[in-house]
Amino acid sequence: MDKANPSCFLFYMLTLFVGGSLLFFLGFFPASQSQLVEIYGNGSVTTKPTELDGVK
Repeated sequence: MDKANPSCFLFYMLTLFVGGSLLFFLGFFPASQSQLVEIYGNGSVTTKPTELDGVK
C-alpha cells in the first residue's frame, strides 16, 4: 500500500474544514434573520430596540 502525499492530504483536510465552516455559518443565517425580524418587527434593522425581554 502506497503512502498518501502529505501535501494532498493537507489540501483535502483544509478543503473539508473550510467547507464545513461555511455550512456551519450558513446554517445559522436563517435563524438569525428570523430573530431580527421578530425583535425589530417590520424587518428593519436600522431601528434600535426599545424593550429588553418586555421591560422598558
